[in-house]
Amino acid sequence: MDWPPNPGGSTFVYIFEAAAEGNAQVIIPILNSPDADIAKTNTFALMIRVGPAALRPRVFSRLDQANTATWMKAWTNLLNNVQQTFTPSLTRLTSVEVELVVANPGPPDDQVTLNLPNAEREMLAVVSKTVPVEGCGHVRFYFPNGGWRVSPGQVYSIQVKRGSLFGWKYVAGGYKNGAASFNDRPLLPDQRSTFLFRTFGAN
Repeated sequence: MDWPPNPGGSTFVYIFEAAAEGNAQVIIPILNSPDADIAKTNTFALMIRVGPAALRPRVFSRLDQANTATWMKAWTNLLNNVQQTFTPSLTRLTSVEVELVVANPGPPDDQVTLNLPNAEREMLAVVSKTVPVEGCGHVRFYFPNGGWRVSPGQVYSIQVKRGSLFGWKYVAGGYKNGAASFNDRPLLPDQRSTFLFRTFGAN
């Protein structure tokens, strides 16, 4: 979502990741329109052609914060309010990666939403992505328009939300500049814990 929403309603930014060379057709239809002809006329469609990279890709961002602890098979589901605080050292946050695990049997994929609130709980960004079961180990969410301006040294949060298909991996201890929480309480009652994540940014 293009955040914050304007008074006329939310607008959306679509980010496509090329998986291979070839053609991909993108169609965004008008849904629930009372006039079928208008809906058909205003349906958005385009063809994306992906060719070989002529040059080495430019690196627009670099790794900033990361939880490098070894996972010991602990996870919690995404049905509740789970979040991880972190403290950036760069002035722009371009993407966030979280480590998920298949928690329960279900469909081959699910839509996962990542929220980015600041310390005052003001929502800075909302990004959704369809995550396949086969590729849930490292899920990266890219922010539109080159990322979000953040203040180094200030605390921000990563919130991951969805149903029961996936769980978010966590460890006891781990990342030192933040902590995991579960429904606004520490994830583990007797010790500090952290979710597995990485942030990428630029100055």
